[in-house]
Amino acid sequence: MSVVAFVDIEASGLSEGSFPIEIGWARTDGQAGSILIRPAADWEIDTWDEQAEELHGIGLADLVAGVAARDAADRLNMVFAGVSLVLSDAREMDGGWLDTLFQETPRERSFSLADFDGEFRRQFGHDPSIVEEDRVHRAGPDALQLLKCWRVAQEGQCAALDTSRDDVTASGRLSETESSSMSDSI
Repeated sequence: MSVVAFVDIEASGLSEGSFPIEIGWARTDGQAGSILIRPAADWEIDTWDEQAEELHGIGLADLVAGVAARDAADRLNMVFAGVSLVLSDAREMDGGWLDTLFQETPRERSFSLADFDGEFRRQFGHDPSIVEEDRVHRAGPDALQLLKCWRVAQEGQCAALDTSRDDVTASGRLSETESSSMSDSI
């Protein structure tokens, strides 16, 4: 059975020069995770948007503990290796932020993004409108929400979803147990 993955990206803002600060993923085979990204030296910190920070709750100080951009890019190539389809509900914006991320490594991005909404309509014949209502604007939980919507639609029961998950902390980060099990499985 082919594996489908869902990706969500939180960024420093929406303006030109903005950069990815958190990437989350969820795969139909059960793998899920998220990583904070330490800004690369050549990223424009002065493009930091206070409103974006208010929305996702991630501050510049939080990114000090993040993964180097180059390592984050390499990790994503590993996470999406062998995946048949990687879906994003903001393909153009997420694609731009992935391009920014992969400029920090000599390796090419080994996956492409497809449009979640378009693929959802193609597969299930209706819009995935339930997703937006449940956004928490943290990459891990939002990627999990896309997966949940997909699974519910596959079961023919597209209705309101419970966004709670025992292994996601109140901050939206995966718990220590989930994060370590993700590291071990990659």
